[in-house]
Amino acid sequence: MCFHIHPRHTRIKTAKKDIACFKVLEKDEETSRWYSPWQDTEYRNNRLKKAKIDEPSWSDKIHQGLHSFSTKSEADFTTSNGFNREVFEAIIPEGSQYYYNPDEEEYVSNQLMVIKRIKNK
Repeated sequence: MCFHIHPRHTRIKTAKKDIACFKVLEKDEETSRWYSPWQDTEYRNNRLKKAKIDEPSWSDKIHQGLHSFSTKSEADFTTSNGFNREVFEAIIPEGSQYYYNPDEEEYVSNQLMVIKRIKNK
């Protein structure tokens, strides 16, 4: 998965406070652990995940970093493909570096903490 830099939001920002967001994870049925479906990175509730945000490519794309969504509806859309994916509440902690794309309602950050799974009704 890659992040597209928005033309009006081209500079990396520092979070002045925790930013509420949503993370899509996929469950491994054998281990009952939750992973990012695109990078196969394990996530556990209330554990801080850190990653480097790579430099934007010539096409204004970022490939490395921790991806999340600013709205539940956008996160829900990515779970509609039939895989065992669920939406989790998460935060980008204060002091984290991040980019935001308002058109795609997506963040990429260097830190992310998954808080809890949102039960589908």
